[in-house]
Amino acid sequence: MMPSRTDVRGSDSRHVNNLLHTLRGEQYRHEQNLQRAKARGPIPSLHNYPTLPFDQIYTESTAQPEPPSSTRQSPLVHLGPEGILEYAYPRGRVPGPRPPPSWSGLFAQGGEGKDANPLGDDERAWRSNALSLIHAHLSPSSGSGVATIPRLTLLCLQYLVSLYPGQDASDVFAEDVVPYIPGHLRRDLMRWSAVHDPLPTSKLLALAEPDGHVDGELIVVGPRASLPRDIFRWPMSRHVPAGGTPVVRTVEEETPDALESWDSPSSEERVSQPMRTLVLLSVTLPVTTLLTFPPTLTHLALLAVPTHTPIFRLPRVCPLIEVLDISFNKWLGQPHAGSSSVLQRIEWDRWSRLRVLALRGTGVGEEIVSRVNKGRWVDVDIVGTVPLEIAMSNLTLGL
Repeated sequence: MMPSRTDVRGSDSRHVNNLLHTLRGEQYRHEQNLQRAKARGPIPSLHNYPTLPFDQIYTESTAQPEPPSSTRQSPLVHLGPEGILEYAYPRGRVPGPRPPPSWSGLFAQGGEGKDANPLGDDERAWRSNALSLIHAHLSPSSGSGVATIPRLTLLCLQYLVSLYPGQDASDVFAEDVVPYIPGHLRRDLMRWSAVHDPLPTSKLLALAEPDGHVDGELIVVGPRASLPRDIFRWPMSRHVPAGGTPVVRTVEEETPDALESWDSPSSEERVSQPMRTLVLLSVTLPVTTLLTFPPTLTHLALLAVPTHTPIFRLPRVCPLIEVLDISFNKWLGQPHAGSSSVLQRIEWDRWSRLRVLALRGTGVGEEIVSRVNKGRWVDVDIVGTVPLEIAMSNLTLGL
């Protein structure tokens, strides 16, 4: 039986539809492959890449402990009470690479480096302790206190001072450098040098020109410096040459321009201040110099004076004293000139403004408290007294 035309046409149409469906599917897959290839880009070869770690392939196996690293681990950061890193210099090594051999002295433990000077450090620490009380009652300054890192201005001033070493360079230093240093910076330099590197007499007096003090203060530290006998008798215009003898300029020697410039604007910029602070450390104090102390002094420190000094005359010479530091003078409690001690001869009631009295390292007993505070509304803050038994034993032993 022959197939009908209808069956032949139906089979042909199904065959054509299958072919079209197949072609459409291949075209669709081809387009998808092209789109994926454009989106992904070229896939690099993976045969050079490492495989997965062993512990990730077999998760049930225990991980092997890693060997200790040979690299040096940085220490933990600990801040001290002042906010300074505890491992930083000078407490230890600083972070970073090892220092060169020339810097080994900076990081030596216990000050055993080649540049260490234990004797100089002890003297510096003693001066800092001796001047700490009087510095605490002065106006704030970067030169006072025990700051380990000075300011940039102080570093520059120290370098300028080092450029003029020796006694012969003092005149040049006084003429070329001092006039260009403001008063407050000269005061900071004097305070800082008194603790760390005392200035000699020539440079100290150069800083104190022309008033004999620096912004109302004068700090003299022996034995490198001494106090001239007539320093408080010099006129306003003076100069100290290398020989140490002051050259006094009288009014007749002044130029006419200088005499006529008293009302110029430049003369009004500088107003002379009275001297209010005098500090002498390990300096011999003659009686003639003591009697010429300025009566405007309010802060006076006579520390470690090597010889007996009649300080009982001070109440009549300097009646405005507020802070008096006479520490480290062993002769205060000893009889003087066959009579009572120097402290017993002082007229304490004449110092009506006295607020602080320091007697550190003198061996003076507590009996001085009642004598100083007799007849006062407000007691004086007395620092450094010892019990009466210790004071009597020291007096017996002659200490």
